[in-house]
Amino acid sequence: MLVHILFTRKLCLPDFLSEEESRVIYEQSVLKDRTEGLSVVLVDPLLKKHVVDLRKWKMGGKWNYVFVDGWNQVVSTNTFKVGDVYHV
Repeated sequence: MLVHILFTRKLCLPDFLSEEESRVIYEQSVLKDRTEGLSVVLVDPLLKKHVVDLRKWKMGGKWNYVFVDGWNQVVSTNTFKVGDVYHV
């Protein structure tokens, strides 16, 4: 199921991630030195906390931040539907 994630702030801001977080994402996405991304806590619309893996993938020539590992639990807990927009 594809659910669009709308970040209310532009993710291209240099202060979106700390220096250490940026290093982890870089090692995972560009260097391919890591199999896991950055473990983050996501608070859903029901105010439940979920641990998800944040990664950066190149799709269509652009880099995108994506949630993996744990995302399906967020979707099922909140009964998101295709086309829903989730603000984080």
